[in-house]
Amino acid sequence: MNESKKRERLEKDPEFLQEYMKATIVGDIFQAMDEESLSKSQLAERLGKSRQYVGRVLNESANFTIDSISKIAAALERDVVLRLKSYTEVVEIKEFVDPHE
Repeated sequence: MNESKKRERLEKDPEFLQEYMKATIVGDIFQAMDEESLSKSQLAERLGKSRQYVGRVLNESANFTIDSISKIAAALERDVVLRLKSYTEVVEIKEFVDPHE
């Protein structure tokens, strides 16, 4: 199977999209925390959640909802952009790189 066929199949797979979105959000959270020199404990305090919850979020094991994403964004003083695009529009899938590795 050629590369474009593999990519096309992945982009239509809801499970792939869910994992990609989680990785993207987590990458954004890590970046925001890094920019603010914010620890997991400090983010947890801002959220009114436990450090363990923040750990689950950062390990992508938390089940993200729009509500939880918006609360994290507000705690980090960030905007959230969530869009639906048609399959004919170009969507760039970027490789996730953990800034702490």
